[in-house]
Amino acid sequence: KIDDTENCSFPYIKPKTSLKAYDAENRAGEEVALKNSVGRISKEYIYAYPPGIPIVAPGEEITQEIAQKVTEMMSMGVNVASDSNKLPIVTVCAIDTGDKMG
Repeated sequence: KIDDTENCSFPYIKPKTSLKAYDAENRAGEEVALKNSVGRISKEYIYAYPPGIPIVAPGEEITQEIAQKVTEMMSMGVNVASDSNKLPIVTVCAIDTGDKMG
């Protein structure tokens, strides 16, 4: 684990918002392996803790870059968590009903 989080830099990833957070959180969801979540909409926060920096918020699309960075951070010993506490195994994604933001 990384003990010196003050000197650890976290990558900036510009997420694509596909749904309003409220809509994603209130939508039915399913557990998806992180590697299979690319292109899906997150239903939960994924964050590096400490210090608690959000990497993905509800309603944001999980891109290949995000999945790769999360995997890299975990392999470096960064504690990456999610609201469901199921990472690194799975993340919870909203079930797509086709009504994404434009």
